[in-house]
Amino acid sequence: MNRAFVYGDLLFETIKVVDGKMQLGQLHYKRLVTGANALKMIFTLTFSTFEQLVEEASQTINLKETRVRFVLYRDSSGFYTPNNNQTAFAIDVFPIQKPISLHLGIYTETYKPCHVVSNLKTGNALVYTLAGIWARENQFDDALIVNEYGHICEASSSNIFCVTQNKVLTPSLQEGCVAGVMREWVLSQLLETTFTLHEGVVTKDDLTNADAVYLTNAIYGIRQVTSINGQYLKAYQAGFPFS
Repeated sequence: MNRAFVYGDLLFETIKVVDGKMQLGQLHYKRLVTGANALKMIFTLTFSTFEQLVEEASQTINLKETRVRFVLYRDSSGFYTPNNNQTAFAIDVFPIQKPISLHLGIYTETYKPCHVVSNLKTGNALVYTLAGIWARENQFDDALIVNEYGHICEASSSNIFCVTQNKVLTPSLQEGCVAGVMREWVLSQLLETTFTLHEGVVTKDDLTNADAVYLTNAIYGIRQVTSINGQYLKAYQAGFPFS
């Protein structure tokens, strides 16, 4: 019964590895370091060691593409207050399942608070678990989560982007979404296009009035949403950049 199990005192990265090579590795490492600093965890692995560990782990199953979960947890005795901030890690490897269609529902039975920890991938994930159960019970492929203000925050394991003509809208980090690795990559690429980018508040009306809505994460990349709460979205011809 370590702290990761009892208190959710952990960070994790879910990483796509293709042909033995980690994808977006520098962004995953940067987020892990940022999270460790925020949670006052001692994390001393260099990027090259982190990369080697992830890529070696991916080879334990003989597949072209693998999903590697790197879990960093505080390795200390103590109750809520740890006796030290030393860390240990564990690595799991999974096959990547085939992407499904994206018929989404909006989950409102609980909400995600907006603070600095909300941007991290931690073990405090009950809102995602409950949202996933709710989506399954209501025959949706995934659930959209709202924040404490009732704004759209993210999906259960993805960031969200709305596209209207040449404008792209996505929740800002102040809205409580996870600072996704694919989100960061897409934002950087959009700066090189003619699309106008806005990070801010996303409402339910923004979703229903958009030309298209997309989910992004490090495993499946960029995927277009088919419907939200049973309402089919408009057919969008131009396509999201890089989709």
